[in-house]
Amino acid sequence: MKRLQMVLFLIFISIGCVDEIDFPVQESSDLMNIAGQFTDSLETQEIVVLKAASVRKYGPIYGQPVVGATVYVESESGEIFPFTEEIEGFYRTIAKGERGKSYRAVVITPDGTVYHSTYEQIPTIESDFEVTPQKYATRELTSDNAITDGLKVGLFLSANLEAGGQKTNNLYRVVGEYDFWEWEGAMDLNPRHCFPKEYPDYGQVALFSGIDEPGAKINHELFFSTKPDHRFSFNYCFHVIQHTINRESYLYWDKVAKLANQDIGLFDPPLGKVRGNISNAEDNREEVLGNFTVSAVKEKRFFANSLSLEIEVFPLCLDPTRTELHEYCRDCLKIANSTLVKPDYFP
Repeated sequence: MKRLQMVLFLIFISIGCVDEIDFPVQESSDLMNIAGQFTDSLETQEIVVLKAASVRKYGPIYGQPVVGATVYVESESGEIFPFTEEIEGFYRTIAKGERGKSYRAVVITPDGTVYHSTYEQIPTIESDFEVTPQKYATRELTSDNAITDGLKVGLFLSANLEAGGQKTNNLYRVVGEYDFWEWEGAMDLNPRHCFPKEYPDYGQVALFSGIDEPGAKINHELFFSTKPDHRFSFNYCFHVIQHTINRESYLYWDKVAKLANQDIGLFDPPLGKVRGNISNAEDNREEVLGNFTVSAVKEKRFFANSLSLEIEVFPLCLDPTRTELHEYCRDCLKIANSTLVKPDYFP
């Protein structure tokens, strides 16, 4: 699976599933918010251009899209990758960069103001990693201050954060995919199978650096969790994508992670004042939010189900606790990002 769907839907979900919130801010601001990605994988690359929420007014906290901008990525050797505005403020192209080459993002707003990032080099090395899906017990504090025991499905990372004598800075994302069976009753002798794709790490930023980790290694460390439910009745595929990024981008995303892992996608402009490598080409005093991240991508797949996880869950359409049949049991194509085509890597 190419990562293009991951980024495309991460950005889409952040707009489609987050209601605009009237958010009172306390001081005047009219900040540009530019964030984007460019990788060494042939996929949809994306740059988002927004105006930060107006201050002393009520407005959507994600800002207003900047429409009609000219957006492109430029290599240090002068190669141009033009981006097309597909959704207001969202500019995309299908392209790939090359490891060892440097690229920058350029945004020209309708009033002629030019913003650009610094040139960022796609790393030439990547380290290896393994992931173990398993259940683990939790203890959570409820709203009435009671402690309850729970259970989650977690992904535990083991990684060597060093390659070729160089320590790496890695950011990890998770895309999920599972086998869903329709079933309308005892007479349904040939239920259809759907394979929905989801983005369960939405709002979670997991990153590790060989510079900061003892021995430049991670050993069985929890970096992602989700609830055990019907998705694990049959086979669930975790697509784990490792982005090898430079130190500057790592420090930027570390700041983002410390903002309590708010509900944002990987390349969304984060809430709060987090400055990255974007600036006004003619006025470096202007404060510009966001970051242009380049990365080398490595992806692996890990399967799990209720048997391998040793958990007890019911398929959604055979759940005895439900009093009504869910609409997905009649038409599983209503599940977001679902298809009837079984991926060739599924068991």
